[in-house]
Amino acid sequence: MENTLDGGFVFAGATGSFGLGYYDMYLVKTDADGWIDWDYTYGGTYDDRAYSVCPTADGGYVLAGTTESFGAGMIDIFVVKTDLMGEKLWDKTFGGSKADYGYMILEESSREYFLVGHSYSYSAGGSDIYVMKIDGGDPTLVRDDRNDALPVSFELHQNYPNPFNAVTQIEFTLMTRSEVSLTIYNVLGQVVRKWNFGSLPAGYYSETWDSQTDGGSEVATGVYFYMLRAENFVETRKMVLLK
Repeated sequence: MENTLDGGFVFAGATGSFGLGYYDMYLVKTDADGWIDWDYTYGGTYDDRAYSVCPTADGGYVLAGTTESFGAGMIDIFVVKTDLMGEKLWDKTFGGSKADYGYMILEESSREYFLVGHSYSYSAGGSDIYVMKIDGGDPTLVRDDRNDALPVSFELHQNYPNPFNAVTQIEFTLMTRSEVSLTIYNVLGQVVRKWNFGSLPAGYYSETWDSQTDGGSEVATGVYFYMLRAENFVETRKMVLLK
């Protein structure tokens, strides 16, 4: 939520009630008393969400979030620029072949914006903080829905390398949107590390384990098990840590 020049408010998020897709970016402008002046949706036929909105010097708004409808990867950063009344002026996507997220956008100067998020496509392992400066002078209209091939099954892959020293990669695939968790256990069945990813779309994923517990402590050499839970799918595999 942000204040507007006329004393009202602007809200950005996502809606499944209106628009074209599973979820669409949703922008709502209200007056000072909370009555809706106007609202708009932006997106395609899949899942598109806004996480940040910033009023701009020209009286319009710029939104940052994610898109599954457009772009190069399974999830891409999605930026939308609107005019004073919420009409879309341009939109852009940013990202690679994996998942990339835009969580905050700020206007530095007229037509230039700073965006902060995190990226699996451009990282040293897992996801890394992703910061970019966007030149809004060359608008890129997004028109065509993505037609990427999606996995046809749930699968938990063998980690690599295995055995490993300090760091290993765990990959899995989802055939449909699912609530996903990945858990690492020691031979006593105790939880060593756990990731709760929440709801993820169908696609290919990779997570890095640095042989540390959730509390940041180094674990000892030995055998460990990792379990993926996604909807009704559960699979466990074994890995060996050698130091």
